[in-house]
Amino acid sequence: MASILLVEDEALIRMMVADMLADLGHTVAAEANDVASAMKHASDSAFDMALLDVSLGSCSVEPVAQVLAKRNVPFAFASGYGSDGVPE
Repeated sequence: MASILLVEDEALIRMMVADMLADLGHTVAAEANDVASAMKHASDSAFDMALLDVSLGSCSVEPVAQVLAKRNVPFAFASGYGSDGVPE
């Protein structure tokens, strides 16, 4: 199974998603709730893929996605607001 970087600013949602990933047999390698900590993990941590909340408070997760893309780490965006605001 995969080790996953989980980026979500809402603590309860992050815990729920982490539990669901564990139930599916995956490991949460690192968690972040803001762009600064997500950037650090995206640059330095080892994991197989990332699950990124599109909006972290008033900040976009796009810089994190750019770092992951440069490292050739697969990622998926998650949003409770539909496709609006999802980076290209």
